[in-house]
Amino acid sequence: MRHPHALRHPAVLAPAGLLTILLLAPATATAGTHEHSDDHSYSYGYSNDGVDFSYGLYDPSSDSDSGRSERGEWEMVRDMAEREHTRLLWFHDGDHTYVIRDPALIARADQLLEPQRRLGREQGELGGRQGRLGAEQGRLGAEQGRLGAEQARLAMRQARLQSMMEDADSDQRHEMRDQVREIERLQSDLRQRLDELGRQQAALGQRQSELGKHQSDLGRQQQEMARKVLLDMRQLLKGAKEGGQLDTVDI
Repeated sequence: MRHPHALRHPAVLAPAGLLTILLLAPATATAGTHEHSDDHSYSYGYSNDGVDFSYGLYDPSSDSDSGRSERGEWEMVRDMAEREHTRLLWFHDGDHTYVIRDPALIARADQLLEPQRRLGREQGELGGRQGRLGAEQGRLGAEQGRLGAEQARLAMRQARLQSMMEDADSDQRHEMRDQVREIERLQSDLRQRLDELGRQQAALGQRQSELGKHQSDLGRQQQEMARKVLLDMRQLLKGAKEGGQLDTVDI
């Protein structure tokens, strides 16, 4: 099938207004995926190993979201898929761009991309937990700040009373000493509350550290998965070429 437009030299495809997970694989390959609430919204990847290679999978039934690139390739894929009311798998390989409509090959691409999606979901869930812990740390920090300000206020009041005692009579000094003792009691309570908040902060910090290590492990898995998926998608394209299961899209 010939199309009046061409997808040539695709740039990194980034979905608009949504979280984008870029998988930066070391050495020769880089790939990226995106997943919306529908598991088959759209996914894409690309290579930076000196070979102009990229791929994308778009499902028009998922939502109105779109990918985006400098030359509008992703918008074109979106428009084609929505116009035809079908899922499209496309590749740009060297100087050629291909569109695949074969359901079996698209299902195979889904299988190849699902591990990346799963890792992406896990990273997202983990990030959510980190965000909630961070919010709790912020709340505790604000409370610590408030108690610290109260400590400073009490210390100033205590110093003022002690200074006034020098010129006070016996009854006034007795009353002031009572006030100072009350201030010392309040200060002791504040120290205990601050100590407890400090322990809670330390526990949250430990949990954040553990989540950070897990997130780092997931990142390494994503890098390894990116390289594997890139190779698998190249093999899928090779098989589609040999089986004549694709259409070339030219200018």
